Amino acid sequence: MAILIILGGVILTLIFGLALLAVLVVAPAPILLAAVGIAFILSLVLLLAGVGLWKLRPWAWWLAVIVVFLELVFQALAVDWRAGITFAQLLPMIIVGILFVYLLAVRSSFRSSAYPR
Repeated sequence: MAILIILGGVILTLIFGLALLAVLVVAPAPILLAAVGIAFILSLVLLLAGVGLWKLRPWAWWLAVIVVFLELVFQALAVDWRAGITFAQLLPMIIVGILFVYLLAVRSSFRSSAYPR
């Protein structure tokens, strides 16, 4: 799971970093700049969580749980529930839900005594 989160963090950091540069060069609109900047920072946080998970750090578990939970909430908010949910919207929610349940299941691996200091 740490590898997946690191890979996702690297890819998103590259994508949002390039998008941030493009916004700065092409159309430096403040709202767009802020949105891409926040996304870039969150991708760096995701990368940090992945590295911490790889090292079994307790803070990384909490960070990953928060990020995965927020992703699940954002995906649920993006669905137009009145029109119905499509498979393309449901599949990412299922994958993120499985990641969330998995993180909860492996909580004991991230206790303070699980790694030497």
